[in-house]
Amino acid sequence: MTGDARELAKTIEPESVDFILTDPIYENIDDYRWLAETAMRVLKPNSACLAWVSVRPAARSQIAMEETGLTYQWTLQYAEFGRNTMLHLYGILPKVTPCLFFTKGRRKAKPYIPDLIINNAPADIKPNNELYFAWQKNQIILRRYLETFSKPGDVVYDPFCGSGSLEVTCKQTGRNFYASEIEPDRAEIGRKRLALTQMPLFVLEENEKQATWDLEEAI
Repeated sequence: MTGDARELAKTIEPESVDFILTDPIYENIDDYRWLAETAMRVLKPNSACLAWVSVRPAARSQIAMEETGLTYQWTLQYAEFGRNTMLHLYGILPKVTPCLFFTKGRRKAKPYIPDLIINNAPADIKPNNELYFAWQKNQIILRRYLETFSKPGDVVYDPFCGSGSLEVTCKQTGRNFYASEIEPDRAEIGRKRLALTQMPLFVLEENEKQATWDLEEAI
């Protein structure tokens, strides 16, 4: 959906979302506070909310989200050495992007996930292609988080979806989603990418994996 997430989120039914993964505007602490308030309303009990954050204001963003009632669990880190990153104002070239891991109630990462994932692969971003946005998140890490905090058929919510990297990954792995983007040009890129995305066979592998998890829980 194209528009302001603060308005569009009002249409989402309470406790209808299984997992939130999103990338707010890093310096805007109010966005993190609003995200956490919305998560408390739309997330099902014992579900996770992950929010990418800049290193410098990470503590303030964490405090703002904790004030709403979400439970802080961990800060996951993603290091990407195979591509250039945005130069920091203070002469720093960041290579690590933190992701705040919160829960509504109790929710463990399942299967276990390392708190630092390093990607040394060459960049999969093509800046001259109209279907790519220069600062989109890498789909390798997005798939890893989806597999850890959700299962096929779940509903994922991304209120700041940019050019749709997470939504493409959701479609590839059999997840449903709500997504919104306030910039029409970026939203249109996301729609084009989704139209070209096919669901691969590895969704069958995830269904088998979930069946194994359900059996373990029953035992």
